[in-house]
Amino acid sequence: MPDTKPSKVAALVTSAWETTTENAGLKVTSLLIAMALYGVVRGAGTVERGIEVSLLVRPPPPDVRRVLLTDLPNRVRVVVKGPPTLVNAIRQESIGGVEVNASDGHSVVARIDPATLQLPAGVTISSVQPASLQLAWEDLVERDVPVRVETVGRSAPGTRTSATIEAIPSRVHVTGPALFVDGLSAVRTEAIDVTGLEAGVHTRRVALESPRSRVHYVGASSVRVAITVERDLTERTLEHLEVTVVGSQRVTLRPTAVTIRVRGLATPITAVDPTLIVPTVDVSEEVVTRREAVRLPVRAGRLPAGVELVAIDPPEVIASPIAR
Repeated sequence: MPDTKPSKVAALVTSAWETTTENAGLKVTSLLIAMALYGVVRGAGTVERGIEVSLLVRPPPPDVRRVLLTDLPNRVRVVVKGPPTLVNAIRQESIGGVEVNASDGHSVVARIDPATLQLPAGVTISSVQPASLQLAWEDLVERDVPVRVETVGRSAPGTRTSATIEAIPSRVHVTGPALFVDGLSAVRTEAIDVTGLEAGVHTRRVALESPRSRVHYVGASSVRVAITVERDLTERTLEHLEVTVVGSQRVTLRPTAVTIRVRGLATPITAVDPTLIVPTVDVSEEVVTRREAVRLPVRAGRLPAGVELVAIDPPEVIASPIAR
């Protein structure tokens, strides 16, 4: 019986070849498309890409009364890993941000949680830079602090700004870290220019100086200021001025001399000649006829223009009649 085994093998080979070569162009095209799709999805493996994302901080609730002193970055760097087509297609603004939980108000190290990022399937997070942040805290305090008015310039010639300048309100409620607020002796205003102001009361609305970081003014950020401009007067003391009797001369005076204090602008006060200042007392005949000592007020006499009387010491003298 003849051997049919070789013929069966030949038939199988022929059938396989025909199956392979049938629609060969279409099959080659399909294979190329499949390989291309595989390359699109898988590429040459995986790639990494660094993306800057927003840092979201969860602060302590108000009742914790703590404030963060650390200046945190607005953004951190996240390195993602995955297929090139997916990784390269990520848009920075579409994936959100990472979060730091600082709600306890005491943690000194806080890890950055990237779980809030919205990444496409197949893309993972390789690293977050930095992975954690160092935190410094202070107690949150509040207190009332006096307002100190700042001025620049000089008022009109012959005047001066009063040492006492009124601010309304005179105190400001301040809140912030104890490190800054506890040592705050005053809140200054922005400088007010008083150049050329004449004598009188001048009112202004002026802003408070900007507080330092993390310190806040509660309520108004400005105050109303009343600036008093006074005449710049100088005082001068004239001593041992003989008192002149006007009227009856039949009396003796005790004391016979007084001290007069006057004031005015610097120029007229300096020019005062003491010999021209004549203090007087008026003695009437009625005083003489009483035959008893009486107290009489001393008058300064005529003063130069621009000079005003401050005081006479003593303001009275004793006039005693002279016995006949």
